Amino acid sequence: MRIAVASGKGGTGKTTVAVNLAVFNSTDLFDLDVEEPNDYIFVKGDVEERIAFRKVPEVKDNCNACGVCKDVCQYSAIYVVKRAYPLPELCHSFGACVYLCPEKAMEEVDAAIIVTEPTASGFSDMMRVIDLCEHFRIKPFVVVNKYDLNVEIALEIEKYCSENGVEFAGRVPFDEKIPEQIANLSFPFSGKAAEKIVECWKKVNEVL
Repeated sequence: MRIAVASGKGGTGKTTVAVNLAVFNSTDLFDLDVEEPNDYIFVKGDVEERIAFRKVPEVKDNCNACGVCKDVCQYSAIYVVKRAYPLPELCHSFGACVYLCPEKAMEEVDAAIIVTEPTASGFSDMMRVIDLCEHFRIKPFVVVNKYDLNVEIALEIEKYCSENGVEFAGRVPFDEKIPEQIANLSFPFSGKAAEKIVECWKKVNEVL
């Protein structure tokens, strides 16, 4: 399972959520932040740095070898024999095969956890990321971080998700321990916020 942790703006808590989920699940963590890829500061273990510019789609079991993906790929990066096989060496990650697959059998990620904050800009940017997920047929889940700093907008976000069929994974309270732990590089994080992040993940996992 591949889960993207994303948001439409900086400072919403993507790193906090991502590193906690990676440790909780004992899984690989790929930091694709183009500005400040600093997840490695908080996790122990082997760290490998490499340029990530291509995302080769995975083919699910419901592929019926219809060949649409092969026909739309202008780089001949897919061949079809009983099922589709993307060729990593030729793939340019344009995504046409994913978007046009009639069986929805090709995917780049399984779902996206959108971390937002209870502000007007956070709300607006969240909606844009949801639209992007829907465009690429990625199932979005919304987590409102620091929700108790503006409960009114947090409830508006939750209402928006309910009215638009978007899975609401939960609310994470503001916890002054998190900035302290980040400053002191104390990891894994602990406290009420860290516990709520795990609860949000459990809801995501139940749905998937």
